Amino acid sequence: MKVILKQNISGVGKIGDIKEVSPGHARNYLLPNALALLANDKNLAVVQRAKEVIEKQKGVEKGTLKEFAEKLSKASINIGVKTGEGGKLFGSVTKDDIVEQIKKDLGHDINKKDIVFEDPIKETGLYSVEIKLKSKKFSDEISETVKLKVWVVEKKEGK
Repeated sequence: MKVILKQNISGVGKIGDIKEVSPGHARNYLLPNALALLANDKNLAVVQRAKEVIEKQKGVEKGTLKEFAEKLSKASINIGVKTGEGGKLFGSVTKDDIVEQIKKDLGHDINKKDIVFEDPIKETGLYSVEIKLKSKKFSDEISETVKLKVWVVEKKEGK
């Protein structure tokens, strides 16, 4: 019996796949639990239309993410920190500091888990920080990697 999967099912297939399954498995498990539809002409047309809509959404999402990645790659942020002798920081600049400054300067939220540090930032200067941006809706399929310029500068007293 041919069915169209409405969800990812381990051992059977992914959402939208048309699979040949045993009639008992379809009647007793997949159809009653709304995990699949019968593969008839009407349901095939509905699934095809849904796939087209999803592909269109992916295109829009990819364009938006690419635009944001370009904006980030051209931008730079300044993080003011308290320092000791020789430009050494008291502590280090964290991913939270970078996320907060991006939100403040550029008005965008990013996930701190998407920021990749090679070494902790413990001195003033210019750093290139890698950020792996992911689509909110299609995070496993659409992503961009961008380098952001981060200036770590000494915070003046009284500010």
